[in-house]
Amino acid sequence: MPEEKPKADGLKKWLQDKWEDLKNWWKKHKPKGALKWVRGWPATVVGYLAMWVLRGLFIAHPEVAYRICNKIAKYFYTPHPMWAGFVQSYVAQMTGVKIDMSQLTRLGAAVGGREVIETLGEIFLRPMLGLIMPEPPLNFEKGLDTAERYLGVNLQFQLNAWLLHLLGDVITLGKLKSLKDLPNAISWSYGLGWLSWLILGEPFRITTVEPLKKGLNAIYQPELLTPSEAIKAWFAGFIDTYELQEELKQHGYNIERMNILVNLAEKEFTDADLKTLYQEGVITEGDVEREFQIRGYGPWRRRYLTQLITKARTLKLRDKLLDRAMDLYVLGKITEAQLRNYLDLAHYNPQEQKLVIDLLNLEKAKKATPTDSEIKKAFEKGYISYAEAKSMLLNRGWDERWADIILDVLKK
Repeated sequence: MPEEKPKADGLKKWLQDKWEDLKNWWKKHKPKGALKWVRGWPATVVGYLAMWVLRGLFIAHPEVAYRICNKIAKYFYTPHPMWAGFVQSYVAQMTGVKIDMSQLTRLGAAVGGREVIETLGEIFLRPMLGLIMPEPPLNFEKGLDTAERYLGVNLQFQLNAWLLHLLGDVITLGKLKSLKDLPNAISWSYGLGWLSWLILGEPFRITTVEPLKKGLNAIYQPELLTPSEAIKAWFAGFIDTYELQEELKQHGYNIERMNILVNLAEKEFTDADLKTLYQEGVITEGDVEREFQIRGYGPWRRRYLTQLITKARTLKLRDKLLDRAMDLYVLGKITEAQLRNYLDLAHYNPQEQKLVIDLLNLEKAKKATPTDSEIKKAFEKGYISYAEAKSMLLNRGWDERWADIILDVLKK
């Protein structure tokens, strides 16, 4: 019998080794989450069975689904006083203002109407602003106090959300996690999280970012001239071509685009400059058209504008010639046919020519008619008769009685 004990011990050790080998193999080769699946498969099966049973119930009896949805909608738009009381109590603790329960049990527009919705917004907004907004007049200290109160309110909402989450987990064993959503929802409605960026951003920018930026600028001087400033400096002779190219390279421009920028930045001739340069023979008609092309005019527009420049002196002389011809026509030195030749030269159409001639004829008639003093003087000297003088005065609008009186006085 003593010989059997070593055999038994050896078998026991062999079994232990094999068991350890099996456990090690399982640790290395087991599917991910296999144990979790094995442990949780009963709950999974029950969950799937419940889901399919509920689905089958809804298919067989759709009125059940309708009643459930109707109940949910009713609770949503007209919350039970128990839940509304929780909201009322929470807001009262946070803001110090007690909200009317009726405003919390009629949340839908169809239930409470527009007036109720506006009232609900008002009773939530004003208490919150009352916690934050300062009294006038405003100054730096009040602004700082307002920022502190705002951050305190925001932090209080966040801490309340965490605390309600904790209590929901502890007291209800994780079944009422939605309690934390109330402060989160109110905080989100007020935009408290986003407003924190607005409030903290400015002090951080002024006290930290700007000094840091100024210090780094002083050390590294990273600022470049803008492309327009660099080109202007090059034209003025403050930098040479190499410096201009190096500056523009740091803006990402290659040589071809640099040339384009320089050409676009070059000052253009005025129309008066173009006229003088062309009339003096310094530039050609092609140069004038090229200048209009640089200004951005299309082919046919720059062709016509070029003619205005190249023919400017001719057009000016033509207009002077026409003015002189009109004066001579009024004086009777040239005929209507001769005047029409000058009007044709100036491209007056027939209707315009008729109007010009009618106007000049009226001018001629005005100059041919003697004045009142000239008529009286001619009668007094005996150059015209009493009847002629009276007729002329009547044609000029005189009253007949006064014409006779004046002529009788002059006759004596």
